[in-house]
Amino acid sequence: MKKFKWVLLGMFTQEMVVYTAWSQWMSAKRLSKVVDKYNEEQVKENVNAKTVEWSLTHSFFAQMGGLAIETKDPEEPAFIKNSPRMYITANGAAMLAEIGRLPNLSKKFIQDKSKADGLAKALVITQASWLIVEVIGRAIAKLPITLLEVNTFAHVVCALIMYVLWWHKPLDIREPLVLEGEWTRSLCAAMWMFSRVSSEMEQVGPGLTVKYPEIESILHYQQNVQPEQSNMVTASASQQSGMPLMLSSKDTLALTAITTGVPVEVGADGFIVDGIRQPFNTYFDVPQGRILFPFGFAPKSSSYHFRKRYIELSRWHTPSVELTVSEPTLQRWILATKCFKEYPEIWDRFRRQVNVIQSRDGGSWTVSEYPRKLCNKNFVDPRIQNWPGKDLITSDRKYHSKLFFAVCVCIYGGIHAAAWNHYFPSSVEQFVWRLSTIYITASAVLFPLDNLVEKLFRRYRILNRILLPWYTIVRVLAVVYYILFRIFLVGLAFISFRALPRAMYETPRWSQYLSHL
Repeated sequence: MKKFKWVLLGMFTQEMVVYTAWSQWMSAKRLSKVVDKYNEEQVKENVNAKTVEWSLTHSFFAQMGGLAIETKDPEEPAFIKNSPRMYITANGAAMLAEIGRLPNLSKKFIQDKSKADGLAKALVITQASWLIVEVIGRAIAKLPITLLEVNTFAHVVCALIMYVLWWHKPLDIREPLVLEGEWTRSLCAAMWMFSRVSSEMEQVGPGLTVKYPEIESILHYQQNVQPEQSNMVTASASQQSGMPLMLSSKDTLALTAITTGVPVEVGADGFIVDGIRQPFNTYFDVPQGRILFPFGFAPKSSSYHFRKRYIELSRWHTPSVELTVSEPTLQRWILATKCFKEYPEIWDRFRRQVNVIQSRDGGSWTVSEYPRKLCNKNFVDPRIQNWPGKDLITSDRKYHSKLFFAVCVCIYGGIHAAAWNHYFPSSVEQFVWRLSTIYITASAVLFPLDNLVEKLFRRYRILNRILLPWYTIVRVLAVVYYILFRIFLVGLAFISFRALPRAMYETPRWSQYLSHL
């Protein structure tokens, strides 16, 4: 079904497939540069260091789901719901290269998994190029060209660009290389928390919902100075000034549920309430910033990631979060904390320090958050998407992607516009063809313009209330018209066969002496 969708997309919106190929090719190039950079750093540190063999083929293999981590382990507790297989994205592969965990694969290993080699791709390109040669030959011989040939010519040009961009990409890799080792669980837990796959639909206001990764919904506490005592205390000065409430327990979580006032401890396999052990998946209210030990994380009151319902907060009420604490959540936070300590230089780039607080027993803590502006990538995903998104390594200059897509649209529309004065069975069909080519070619300007309008909406919030509903309607209509005009071009190409001039059946003499596939 997935392949069938891309077949339909290639039939009616070929330029989008070319845009996808270009985005993947650019991401593969950036990944190769990242791996080469860390290989050079390893050689500088140690001349005898073993570097990872890497090429553009390796980059395509990695970002198309060639590397994976199994989260299901019968001997270990689950840290992600349903324990799915997690595929490493291009951003995840770059992180593996940075910490020296990228597997050393030979190019032959990847090519053996591919369902097509260079010879098969070369034959397809040669066969597709023959149509271009024939159309150019008919134009030189001043013979008429059918509308179907014009339409097919545009598709072939896009297909050739796509094949060139995907030349080093393996075809149809079905079984990935599963990474193994104790380090995989902690790294996967951390990458999962930073990825969009951990997002849950959050209600940030009446009728307004957004998706945020889990890491954006919590605060991270890092201990700077060890407290003198291990009993639970609070930072009264910080609490009075509105700072997060802090606990100083090392091994267990000690909370007081707001609803019952009963002390709650979290052990290895469940909660302990009044000496009675209860399983996980218990619901209780957690005040803003209350630390969950030994995990080092605390929920934000401003976030709705852990809330089960929308709670209207006011300045006269103490913020609280209805938190669902389950065993996979606790296990994930334990593993992520371990990964944060093992590779602090990696995760610190996403961190923004909020404050440093001190408890009455002498413990010093750094409170940090991970804002959305810094956490905008996917490192792992249970399903790799073909469509370019957060999985790929993108440039900071996003207008490059918009510009390339606009060029693809111009090429496609311009080829059809070349048949402006060609033969049409009726004047109505000629008018519809011209109108379709004008709209498709001109729509190339709409995509960069849409990006500019989005920036204006983000900068000036007042425009959202006034113009956003109307702009949404205009955007939907623009897409609908684009699809309709694309269908018109394909339909007119076939309808025109009902009345073709006699010269359409003639062929250039030179083509009769050349064999083709």
